[in-house]
Amino acid sequence: MLPDMRHWEKYAFVCLLLLTLFQSGSSSAISGSNVCHRQISYECQESYTESFNAACGFLGWSTCVRYRTAYRPATCYRDETYCCSGYTLVGGSCVSAGNCVPVHGGWSVPVETRRPGSARCGATIVTVTRSCNNPAPDCGGDTCPGPATYCERRETPCPTFWGFGGFFGIFLIMGMFGDPHFSTTDMKTYTFNGHGEYTLVNALDGEFLLQGRTRRAVDSDGLETAATVLSAVATKMSTSSSVQVNLEENELHLFVDNMRIQEINDLADEEMLSFTNVRVSKGMGGSVVAEFSSGARVEVYQETGVLAMSMHLTDDYVGQTKGLMGVWNGDPDDDFTRPDGTILSANATDEEIYDWGLLWEITEAESIFYYGNKSYADFRNQDPSYRPIFDPVFDDPELEREAREVCGDNKVCLFDASVTKNVTIGLGTLTAQERNLQIGESLVNSPPIIEGPVSLNVTVGEVVSFSFTATDLKGDPVTVAEETLPPGATFEYGGNTATVTWNVVDYDGPAMNFTATNSRDQTTLYTPQVNLCKCQNGGDCDFGTLADGEDPDGDLRVVACQCPSPYTGQFCEDFNECEAGTDDCGENAACVNGSGAYRCECEPGFYPNPNDTSCQDCPYGYRGYMGNCYRFWGGKNAQNYSGARQVCQENGGDIYIWRSGAAVAALKRKLKSDHSPSVWVGLSDEDLEETFLWADGLALGGNDFTDWSPNQPRNTAEKDCVVGRRVHWYRWKVVPCSYRRAFICQSPRAL
Repeated sequence: MLPDMRHWEKYAFVCLLLLTLFQSGSSSAISGSNVCHRQISYECQESYTESFNAACGFLGWSTCVRYRTAYRPATCYRDETYCCSGYTLVGGSCVSAGNCVPVHGGWSVPVETRRPGSARCGATIVTVTRSCNNPAPDCGGDTCPGPATYCERRETPCPTFWGFGGFFGIFLIMGMFGDPHFSTTDMKTYTFNGHGEYTLVNALDGEFLLQGRTRRAVDSDGLETAATVLSAVATKMSTSSSVQVNLEENELHLFVDNMRIQEINDLADEEMLSFTNVRVSKGMGGSVVAEFSSGARVEVYQETGVLAMSMHLTDDYVGQTKGLMGVWNGDPDDDFTRPDGTILSANATDEEIYDWGLLWEITEAESIFYYGNKSYADFRNQDPSYRPIFDPVFDDPELEREAREVCGDNKVCLFDASVTKNVTIGLGTLTAQERNLQIGESLVNSPPIIEGPVSLNVTVGEVVSFSFTATDLKGDPVTVAEETLPPGATFEYGGNTATVTWNVVDYDGPAMNFTATNSRDQTTLYTPQVNLCKCQNGGDCDFGTLADGEDPDGDLRVVACQCPSPYTGQFCEDFNECEAGTDDCGENAACVNGSGAYRCECEPGFYPNPNDTSCQDCPYGYRGYMGNCYRFWGGKNAQNYSGARQVCQENGGDIYIWRSGAAVAALKRKLKSDHSPSVWVGLSDEDLEETFLWADGLALGGNDFTDWSPNQPRNTAEKDCVVGRRVHWYRWKVVPCSYRRAFICQSPRAL
């Protein structure tokens, strides 16, 4: 049986007992060898018997010493297992600390996937996926922060396309292929057989760099020839990761920021690896495509063992390029500009062009190449006698016959086959040249490009207008249509520009969508992300913070509000009467604001007044006396014993206990003068037969005051509750607890 205590004390005791048992029996889940044990102290509660002074006598006129079970802070101990010295916990087992150093998790290279219908540039939506395996957490290291999958919206500049032989209309393709043949930014073509590393493009004084590495070509017998081929390409922006592609054993090897990137081999269509301001993907035939945030695009590929590349730039670089690819300004006459700014004639001989090209060899300080276990010097020309062949001829009729079968009348193919004495290289040049054109054709033969805002910050009640353009890179007509418009929005389209005007209203979706379709039935979807502000009553829109429950990746997102006083609520829709002082809460009552309303709550210890919104020091209908409040319930309000206690407890107290002789004497005189009915005295043995407990949980002791009628207590299993009987001048008698009797409630009086 639990010690003598009140009901809440019993509940607290059980909770504390269970907590103590749990703490004393718990230990770390470590198994295996090298496990040590120790006693761990913790704060707990222990029970003890406490004496206290209680009001005695009628209405508390006297003071008596009573005893009860109480709890006080203590120090308890529990057994804990841990890894012994020199060992570290890994996966529930103790391993040698010398063999285990905590490794914090790192994200893999993010893989981006364009949302279906999104264009490759312009306004684009991508899903980013990454794995916490670079490295994976180990030996207790931290896991990776942030989500593994999320969405990003961006607007990437699109390359500019400038005429190439009139084939694609407005189309720019700069290429380098074979026994290096160059097509400059202004479509000047030439051959340069330098050996080493060179500046292909330096744009905006280093803001964008493209460098190429060449090696000596070999003939069909494996011997070096007086010609070179492209073997590696490196490129970067001043604010981006560096991207390098090497041709090694007829395979493209990708390096980003001096690290080999194997993930390129596992990419699916429309997937991209995301690095700092550059995304890398696989193109046609396994090529490597680097697309920079500036809009510059470089594609590197190989054909029959020959490395080649093409590049596309945005019009931001017009007039700002130099290097072996020339000056992009529409004038081929200045493409042979030297590093010092002087210009070689556009009609220069191949030998003069060779000497000009050597001027663009990079220094070690200028290099953006990654050398691995080699060095800059290893890739420079080590043969001072090397000089390429400028006027090659076939000195082997059989080689010429084979070359013409492969090359036909293609001059660059025949040139490379003759100078390298290797028809395979000539074939690679021919194929690379055709591939260069295919790359350009694939770029322009694509869905329309939409350029417009990727997100819109709008506020209910305001008028917003925005425009976007839709362009087909082949110059074909484009039709723009609205798929979904929000209420209050209008759409107009003329030329290649669409304009949306929106009288913003409060709505829940769907988000706005537009399509652009060219004459080849290729369609691009445009979905600007809408950040909708619904703030009311002068609330400020916080476009940097979403409202509760909003999806960060959603196309329509509601933003949070900063509310002015006295308004509250998610959208400042609630007027705070409490803060404004317009509430009618009375004395001893506090105003509590709620959604759309307020309520008056009594201050601690006070009781509500049913007649108004004030609070009083005693429950309604009670009378205060000293530190307590009392009320007599009789007549039709009489209750059985448990019902009487419930009524009293609902008013913050309990049934009045007849425990003080002096107080009971005074009470009996009052009851007699009022001809009051029989009254419950707050004593029963219904919990344990013949063990009488007062309503506060204390036991009736042998020296306590009692006022039994003659031959009492005579209780049975059916008689457990004590009543002061009127016919016996309110002396005590045990009766069934189910009897309905009068009772007195006592509640604490507010101070």
